[in-house]
Amino acid sequence: NGWIEAGDHHIHGSADCDQNLVQQPLYGVGLASRRPVQSWRTIRFDAAPMSLPLLVPSQPRPRLVKVADEPRSAIAAVIEGDAGVFTVATAHLSFVPGFNIRQLRQLRNWLADLPRPLVLMGDFNLPGALPARITGYTSLVKQPTYPSMRPTAQLDHILIDGLSHTAMRGSATVHRLSVSDHAAVSVDLDL
Repeated sequence: NGWIEAGDHHIHGSADCDQNLVQQPLYGVGLASRRPVQSWRTIRFDAAPMSLPLLVPSQPRPRLVKVADEPRSAIAAVIEGDAGVFTVATAHLSFVPGFNIRQLRQLRNWLADLPRPLVLMGDFNLPGALPARITGYTSLVKQPTYPSMRPTAQLDHILIDGLSHTAMRGSATVHRLSVSDHAAVSVDLDL
């Protein structure tokens, strides 16, 4: 069907909330590859059973609103490289403390049998070094990514397993985007 903008339909009490849209998936995660993909794998995580106040972008300034958690997901691809296969995975985990840790542990276990080297990236909604400690992987990003308008906390990560930190070409870059409440992160790797 293509891509559609989610808008504020996920925010409780939104006046423009269309109940028909709420019943449909509004966004998720995606992976694109220029290299041939040997196999794909996806996993879904249940939403946390609670709502929390979050700072969301709005005009003229951000506002604090109560937001319900949503089902989350991850996708992995086993990709054919010049030197053999490798795995790339991305995930968007819950913003509910504790729930996101459980999801990251599930994700690590779900990825355990896939080929290495492995690159895991995404919005884990977990600060700083915590995702690297939970997974045992190496973190390539150590810069704030949230909130995008003035980042003060790192919630978005690129982790590697089975790959030397020296495979990184240059340093990680944080990109402020007007379309998200998180900044994007990127890194060039020699796989």
